[in-house]
Amino acid sequence: MPLSDSVEKGKIGRGVLPAMQLAMEQILNESLLNPYSLDLRYYDTECDNAKGLKAFYDAIKYGPTHLMVFGGVCTTVTSIIAESLIGWNLIQLSFAATTPELADKKKYPYFFRTVPSDNAVNPAILKLLKHYKWKRVGTLTQDIRRFSEVRNDLTGVLYGEDIEISDTESFSNDPCTSVKKLKGNDVRIILGQFNEEMAAKVFCCAFHEKMFGPKYQWIIPGWYQSFWWEKAISKLNSSPCLGINLLGAMEGYIGVDFEPLSSKQIKTISGRTPQQYEEEYDQRRGNVEPI
Repeated sequence: MPLSDSVEKGKIGRGVLPAMQLAMEQILNESLLNPYSLDLRYYDTECDNAKGLKAFYDAIKYGPTHLMVFGGVCTTVTSIIAESLIGWNLIQLSFAATTPELADKKKYPYFFRTVPSDNAVNPAILKLLKHYKWKRVGTLTQDIRRFSEVRNDLTGVLYGEDIEISDTESFSNDPCTSVKKLKGNDVRIILGQFNEEMAAKVFCCAFHEKMFGPKYQWIIPGWYQSFWWEKAISKLNSSPCLGINLLGAMEGYIGVDFEPLSSKQIKTISGRTPQQYEEEYDQRRGNVEPI
């Protein structure tokens, strides 16, 4: 998994590392595997395909004999390693790779994950649309496989639900033409699939087309980094779209994501409630040395 500061998703790896160490401590203290023990080795992939694959091969070559691969954050690195597992009869368990592509069991028979696929939010979007009686929508999708697969699945979820997809637009780098087409077709509910960088461009286009305010509703991924727009604003100073324009256009958008931790006050198989686990994790994270 990525661990270094050199890549944005290194935050995920550094955030998960204390959870892994906490799990190892609990397994050891509760003697769950006696007379066996677990040996945890971690490698920094830096979200780079070549470095990730080299780390994997080095782990296999120099040992000890590995029984399982835990991790996979960045889609391309995860998929490359997941395809290689069959040669060593290894299981891989990912905690963060949500791309729908990895659900293909013929291609990735040894890959499993503890998080839902990106497609898992689509039934929630359907319920949201039905709750507000929104029956006419449009889609705006960044031309990347991860996003197009979610869009295609959403199309299937909406089929037969008396909800019309009146326009389907996609873009590679400049979304403005697609945004203008959505406006031309009088689309008021826009279901977007794009990353944070493109989200800034989309909302800037929406500002210039006046596609914001009470007559429009944007529904986009909710897994962006906290305050993602602040980083975007710092890049907009030299562009025709000012930060205040971006903030005005994006106000009121709905972000859809799944909860990483249950809110129910129920003890799990570990004997702890999710809230008790979170307290232990926070304590552990505060004592972890920075990488």
